[in-house]
Amino acid sequence: MKIKKEAPSWLIIGDTKVNQQSFQKYSDGVVPEFETAWIKANGKAQQVSVAEKMLELLATDFTGIKNDKGLPNSQFVEANIKAFEPLFDHFSITIVFNEVSHLFLQNLILEKLVNFHINQKRSNDMSLWLPPAFEHPIAGNTYGAMIGDIAASIEKFITTATANGVSLEEATKTAFSMMPLAQHSKVIVTASIGNWRRLLITLSDFNKDIETRFIVLNLCRDLKMRYLGFFCDLAVQTKDGKLYGVDTLTNEGIWKTVRITKK
Repeated sequence: MKIKKEAPSWLIIGDTKVNQQSFQKYSDGVVPEFETAWIKANGKAQQVSVAEKMLELLATDFTGIKNDKGLPNSQFVEANIKAFEPLFDHFSITIVFNEVSHLFLQNLILEKLVNFHINQKRSNDMSLWLPPAFEHPIAGNTYGAMIGDIAASIEKFITTATANGVSLEEATKTAFSMMPLAQHSKVIVTASIGNWRRLLITLSDFNKDIETRFIVLNLCRDLKMRYLGFFCDLAVQTKDGKLYGVDTLTNEGIWKTVRITKK
């Protein structure tokens, strides 16, 4: 059982797509020449996801709010975000989280969200999240020694159990119950965009653990960059109430001082 320090990472690998032929038929029934108007307002619209395009059409149909001024998608959605937000749960995003701790996974599960699916892959090593506080040489060495003792104890348990008739599979399963919450997993999460928005706000709160905050704050930046229409109203806020754009998260260390909120 190897011990290694890893930083958590995330990859946005999928989102809601449309059947183009059916979408064309639907748009003709809601807004004639929708495609022509869309191209005129958004150009080639390479920066706009198909889901955002569909949101604009659904919003027109179900809220009665039309893009009469021919605004670009992000501007139209932002101007009517409160009216459109109830539609967000019709769209989903799939994200792979790699080297995230069991504590992060626990935080996701405890939210008890609907339209939310998780698959987990556990590794047999002891890769761990090392919080910034433990980067201090003395604290880091102490932490390393503590984890080393845990790993040695787990190895001893598996060896002793298998030597006394317990199968390796059962011994390994039991050993996982001894692992610290800092141990890493790979997790695939599919959730509605409404749920992703709620997760970003809730799990970035100052009372959450530092790893979870690190992940969701930086994830918010990536999601807003990729799906501006759905996340256009999110900003970051300091403890004294000052608001900043999510793009400030590119500044090293700023994530430690802010949480996510709606503007």
